Amino acid sequence: MPATRFFSIQNDVLFCEGTAAPGPAHNAAFPHFLRCADGSLLLVHRVGAQKNSPVGELWLWRSRDDGETWRRVPFPCKTPAGNPADFRPASVSDIGSGRIAMLLTWIDHPDDSPLLVNPKTEGLLPVHIGWTASVDQGATWTAPREIDVSPLVQPAGNGPMRRLPNNDLLVPFETYKHFDDPSPWSANAATAVSHDNGKTWASQIIAADPSHQVSYFDPHVYPLRDDSLLNVMWADDRRRAGVSEIIWTRSTDGGRSWSAPAPTGLDGQFSTVIELGDGRLLMLYVVRHGHPAIRMAMGSADGREWQTRDDWIFHSHSTDDLARSKGKDFGDYLQNMGQWTFGWPALASLPDGNLLAGYYTGQGDRSSVHLARIAIR
Repeated sequence: MPATRFFSIQNDVLFCEGTAAPGPAHNAAFPHFLRCADGSLLLVHRVGAQKNSPVGELWLWRSRDDGETWRRVPFPCKTPAGNPADFRPASVSDIGSGRIAMLLTWIDHPDDSPLLVNPKTEGLLPVHIGWTASVDQGATWTAPREIDVSPLVQPAGNGPMRRLPNNDLLVPFETYKHFDDPSPWSANAATAVSHDNGKTWASQIIAADPSHQVSYFDPHVYPLRDDSLLNVMWADDRRRAGVSEIIWTRSTDGGRSWSAPAPTGLDGQFSTVIELGDGRLLMLYVVRHGHPAIRMAMGSADGREWQTRDDWIFHSHSTDDLARSKGKDFGDYLQNMGQWTFGWPALASLPDGNLLAGYYTGQGDRSSVHLARIAIR
């Protein structure tokens, strides 16, 4: 793996600016990309009055010139029941046979309060995952369907749906507990697998701490060239919340079983990984403690070894998002996640071998989506 700087950042531009005045598009965040079979790029992101709002929408865009220009694509933001809800991050993926899947997460707000976490129990408002599909490169979409993860509860999905080599569909997600549940809790990483093309699902926990000290957040599953599956997520210990580390697990049997969580050696939170032409893995990941930034790392083809340097920085941020929760309990830390002001990196490959990256950044309730190109040397 390289010991020197291997990239340069080019053309960092403001893509979708949150409105200056408070309103339904004041907060733009959570981008995700897909390159479609016709060569176009899709970009989906959320907009809302706040990062946690009683109502949040998904905006979908298409580029036919490798991200130089974009046009909005009509996308109906509805739950399976047709009720208004706070749509959260969405992700798009190619699931084969000419189909694109969009994994959806939405939260029910019984009233107009943006409160997300119960400060007494650490429970979450009702949260759901579901999906919709397109057979025309994202021009139209099927009615959304909820994914039943029982006996697990309170799922939040952040990584894209995957078509596995054995033709199963796999969805990674994290689990919370009900809003008024007083029992001990920690976030678990889990997957739901469908053997019948999304009609029914079977869920399993793939990383958990029985002592409820360590939470596993934002699992993302990546099929590798050897047909194994790499799951990358981050872990937070409630005894030192915010000092987070990036963790990996691996499956060699199509997601039926997973290795024990192992450290990457990288301190950080939400990450995204993309495979380069030579098989190495490039990661963008968020660091909030110390010097807040979106950093870069290079990994071996199997995801077991990772390298970074102090100057491998994609975006440097000036706000300490952890300041509000310092010295407070884990419930305050969870609540303050809704006020974090940057992050959620996304990556897409470009025909010239370079990368298109997206992320959000802002101050207070207002944030905007930015795009940049990463030239790989």
